[in-house]
Amino acid sequence: MFAKSHLLTALLTLFFISSSAEAARRVGIYGLYNLTALNVSNAANPNGGALLTLGEDTERVGNSGGGLFFELMIQDTGVGLELGGFYQNMGFKDEASGDQLDFAAAFEYLMIRYNPKLTKTAFVNAGIGAYAMQVVGDVTVTDGADGTETETTMSNSNLTSGGGIKNHDLGFILSVQVAAVISESTDLILDARYMTSFSEVFHDSTDSTTNPNEYSAKWEMYQLLLGLAFKF
Repeated sequence: MFAKSHLLTALLTLFFISSSAEAARRVGIYGLYNLTALNVSNAANPNGGALLTLGEDTERVGNSGGGLFFELMIQDTGVGLELGGFYQNMGFKDEASGDQLDFAAAFEYLMIRYNPKLTKTAFVNAGIGAYAMQVVGDVTVTDGADGTETETTMSNSNLTSGGGIKNHDLGFILSVQVAAVISESTDLILDARYMTSFSEVFHDSTDSTTNPNEYSAKWEMYQLLLGLAFKF
């Protein structure tokens, strides 16, 4: 179960540690736009009465969200630690069938950042880390043939012909952030991120020794964030 208190606890811990350390601190808030796909490998999936048909090619669907972060940057090193969380809507469409899956998810993440300063008024961050995702609420499956919408759960055994999709995920996150200094205490940030699952969130192993239609899948996301960071 996704513990909502994890992020708050970690943020408070990081804040108290940094209070006695020689470090620069920023707290930020941002809006985001994301493109999500379910990368399916070796797919040749007969629908088999399932709600969602999965083929090898899925079309990315754009959605929005928002979040916050706390960053601790060790002075004179350019190295920092960022802890954050965000909520976003997600979805993808199967290109062959037109079936679409839409849902919402909450994320927590931890990144190590390197922050070489460009000028007195601008700098760039490169970050690498890991995230944890939890699906929030039900999912909506839209039939590509007649537009019928069905509310269900991600773990529903009838979601695909091989069963449900995991309602949680752990993955890798890569970030490149550009910040413009707009005041002594405020930065405007633009952040581009790539995220993908560490392991499979779905695997159809039914009769895998004789059925060449075995397939598996991982999440893949592209994000663009725009927000403000406040230094203190």
